[in-house]
Amino acid sequence: MTMARTIDSANELRAALLRGESLAGVRVVGVDLTGASLAGADLRGVQLHDVTLTGANLSGARLEGALVQLCDLTDARLLRADLTDSRWLMTCLAGADLEAATLLRTMLPEAQLQRAKLHSAKLTSVVLSRAHANESSWHGAELEGAGCSEAALEGASFAGCRLLRCAMSQIRGRGSHWNDCDIQESSFDDADLRGANMRDTTLSLCNLGRADLRGAKLPKQLEKTVLTGVKLSDLAAAPTDE
Repeated sequence: MTMARTIDSANELRAALLRGESLAGVRVVGVDLTGASLAGADLRGVQLHDVTLTGANLSGARLEGALVQLCDLTDARLLRADLTDSRWLMTCLAGADLEAATLLRTMLPEAQLQRAKLHSAKLTSVVLSRAHANESSWHGAELEGAGCSEAALEGASFAGCRLLRCAMSQIRGRGSHWNDCDIQESSFDDADLRGANMRDTTLSLCNLGRADLRGAKLPKQLEKTVLTGVKLSDLAAAPTDE
């Protein structure tokens, strides 16, 4: 049985990338790539374990099918990166910039995404359950079939987002912003949305059953949206027409 190749130095990894070698199945272990420029790098199928990529530039990188485990990508740049079918386990992406990135069937359970930016990103069938994403920014992102149950989203901003068939059950979204969102066929049951701003949001065929909406600003129209058992004490009044 052939043993998987292991790379344990930054120079060896850079040399492999320069030679255009396929890194599919290659294990990169314990490498410090702080601030490294890996823009456009072909990292398809690579296995990154305990790799430090703090502040690294991975814009346009191809990470399809990659396994990223116990890595630190704090403040990394992943603009337009392709994360299709990749798995991110026990990995920190706090403050990372994933603008216009592609996340198709990407697995990010319990990911550290505090203050991360996902502007205009496309997230389809992504798993973000129990993610820690307080103060994250998702402006203009498109989420379809996303599983975000029990995610921490306090103070997060989803301005201009489109959510279709997303599971947002039991999210902790206190003080979150949903301005100009189009949310359809999504479930927010048992969610904590205290003080959330959804005033200019379109909610259609959604389930907010038992959600805590105290102090929240809701839109005037809730088309076929379930509100059974919601907590509405101190609910902010919907705007009235002058």
